[in-house]
Amino acid sequence: MSRVLEVDDIHVNYGQQSVLSGVSFDVEQGEILCLLGPSGCGKTTILKSIAGLLPISSGSIDIKQNRVSNGAVMVPPEKRNLGMLFQDYALFPHLTVADNITYGLAKADKATKLSRLKELLDLVHLAGNEHKYPHQLSGGQQQRVALARALAYRPDILLLDEPFSNIDHKVKYELIEQVRDIIKKANVAAIFVSHSKEEAFAFADKVAVVNQGLIEQVDQPHVLYQLPQTQFVGHFMGKLNCFAVAHLSAALKAAIFVSEQEEQRIDFIGFRPEHIVIAESCANLAADNYVTAKVEQKRFSGTHSLLLVSLADWDELIFMLAPFDQNVAVGDEINIRFVKQKAIQF
Repeated sequence: MSRVLEVDDIHVNYGQQSVLSGVSFDVEQGEILCLLGPSGCGKTTILKSIAGLLPISSGSIDIKQNRVSNGAVMVPPEKRNLGMLFQDYALFPHLTVADNITYGLAKADKATKLSRLKELLDLVHLAGNEHKYPHQLSGGQQQRVALARALAYRPDILLLDEPFSNIDHKVKYELIEQVRDIIKKANVAAIFVSHSKEEAFAFADKVAVVNQGLIEQVDQPHVLYQLPQTQFVGHFMGKLNCFAVAHLSAALKAAIFVSEQEEQRIDFIGFRPEHIVIAESCANLAADNYVTAKVEQKRFSGTHSLLLVSLADWDELIFMLAPFDQNVAVGDEINIRFVKQKAIQF
């Protein structure tokens, strides 16, 4: 794969307020990157900076090795060869599907337009709908029309701003799969903004976790979940039990750590709920491999129950999973074991 986008140490200020503080990442041909983070973290500002809708204060943005932004240069959006897909699709209600899709091909001859239109209708599975108007289509079909329009002139990068936020949950993930497949077949680099880790997991090849104007970590979704580099990333990617090592009792340290050397070199250690399990037979375990907990809450979560348990020498509740059919009730005392090989260290 060849690198299509390089964002290097960009800063963006609104007046005296710093919004982005040294953001860097790159995107390869055919790769889908998600900018993931809570509202107000700066992810949409990053997208607008790439699109040329916002100037950057310093740093640089290169598209296919051409500098499009730095502190002194700003190539206008229409000269960056970008496709954009908005939350509301921004389709023209008075134009047919065909005219919406070919809107950006005004300078192309009729034969080229018709050829590209057929190619795109096949790509987005809308052949036979070219004479319909937007109001005659479902929400998913409208989104595919908007996607076809964004791809019509073969952009170098496709930018998607919260593209699935207005989609009904029942059909959202089917649509995510369809849109991902279309982008992959088009072999275009894509960047999409989302605050939903579930969307990121389903749609992206790579995720950049944004927090207060900084990217805390960029990696594949499963790596971010299993090996977060910061507590923010760890908590944002899913439920995490995080222990301050200095505040652990001797019994908890014995149950959590493999060795004293491991304990001494880290400040915090974390476990996902699925990595704290009920010790079925303590007779087969050394006493320092498990601790006793009390079940404070129990919540159904499909194949498992999410348990919130308290420990005698820890002030916070611990999240863990138990098989749904396991006979555990609120108020029970259980013995729990930490899967030490799955520990996350900070």
